[in-house]
Amino acid sequence: MVFIGGILIDIVGTNIISVIFCGLALLSSFVTVISTPHYKGLMVGRFLLGSGGETLLSCAATMIPLWFSAKEVPLCMGFFASWVYWGNLTALIILPRINEVAGFRAAMWFIFGVFVLEFVLNLLLIRFKEKLSWTVKGENGELKNIASLQNMNLISRTSSTADILDSEGRELNNEDDQSTAPTFSSNDSTPIESTTPLSSDEMMLEDGMIINEIKSDINNPQLSKYRLFVIKIKEIKEQAVLLPKRFWLLSIICFIGYYTMFGLAIIGTDVLKSKFDYNEKTSANYMASEAMVNGILPVFTGLLIQNIRGRKIQIMAFASFLLGLGVLLLNITDVNPLPWIIICGVGFSLLNTTLFSCIPLLVDMSIVGTAYGIVTTAYNCNIIIFPPILDAIKEHTGSYTIPLYFLSFTSVITISLLGLLKYWDTQVPLSQSLDSPLTTINLNVINENNNSIELKDDENLIKNQNNEETIDNLNENENNSILV
Repeated sequence: MVFIGGILIDIVGTNIISVIFCGLALLSSFVTVISTPHYKGLMVGRFLLGSGGETLLSCAATMIPLWFSAKEVPLCMGFFASWVYWGNLTALIILPRINEVAGFRAAMWFIFGVFVLEFVLNLLLIRFKEKLSWTVKGENGELKNIASLQNMNLISRTSSTADILDSEGRELNNEDDQSTAPTFSSNDSTPIESTTPLSSDEMMLEDGMIINEIKSDINNPQLSKYRLFVIKIKEIKEQAVLLPKRFWLLSIICFIGYYTMFGLAIIGTDVLKSKFDYNEKTSANYMASEAMVNGILPVFTGLLIQNIRGRKIQIMAFASFLLGLGVLLLNITDVNPLPWIIICGVGFSLLNTTLFSCIPLLVDMSIVGTAYGIVTTAYNCNIIIFPPILDAIKEHTGSYTIPLYFLSFTSVITISLLGLLKYWDTQVPLSQSLDSPLTTINLNVINENNNSIELKDDENLIKNQNNEETIDNLNENENNSILV
């Protein structure tokens, strides 16, 4: 469901999808409250929560590269990750207290109230989004609203058909969120012009047919919206086929690497109870230290990514090393486990923030929602697949020793895959590399004439337009000399 939600984000837009899935999460909390203590009703509520809540996280992650500059994405992603973990922490602190004082149903009604507040805040965000100061500097130093970048058309073609499609999409430009996709890309994806080479006669025939169809649809608003929807689906399909292999490898890294932390979070309380003879409350408090680290550190991780100028793959490798080391030390030592759990929290904070900051650098912005949907689905799949494996090993051996070794081994695999990612990353141009300083410190600015990206270095102020003007001046001087 999260993968489908990611596709819908690119087709419909973040505004509408956020309302739909935020409402779905709200419905899940209501179903859970009224169905307690019936098991089937609780299962329905959990299913709705998983569908709505996880897709809502993908939608929020998609908003960050669409609303903020490339330079600001790591820091914003860090704030986003911290805020999510602080939500987890407050739930762990507040809900047990409500349960003790007023009972389980009262705690569930409190959760429902939180979802109502979330839904209202989402509506307010959509209503007043245009008044929020998400701006960047244009070529002449003037401020431009980043939200307007989302209103660009999804189609990025060089033929004359694009002009007609633009005129058909004029209503799209006036609306707030019909498409999340600007017509630029900051990655190694190839712009879509045509998936199959056509002869000149075929191209003229195709263009003529499309022009006639679009002209006949202009006076039919319903049909025009339908055509735009179909065009968006085709565009996403074409771009998805061209997703770079580095993105798919990063998704596999997410699938394997995240489980070191997720697996520890699942079995950690039982590990502390069985190995150190802690009670339930003490074990839970120790494991909560990891959530506290992830509630604070991601912001500083975002700052680190901004200022370290590249090295994102190295940061992820170091993070995976910390994850594996923390689990290994927890497994082989009998000293206080708190430092090892904190080490795991630090590793996951570095890995999570850096990995999610890399995604917009690898995919075209027209399918960034789909990309986040794929990655979110990847780490949710490991929660489904690996726990039965750990339980089976524990039941067979009678302890968590081998399961913990297994978690450490997943970090070793992750580091190996990151080595492969680094090798592939060296095969692309430096401007497209994940470890290039340009992909961290530069600001993507749309050129109004050709909708291209100009990479502007904060220190050197590199501008493609200056190069073009220099060439034009040389040509002009040459022409003048010929005339003389």
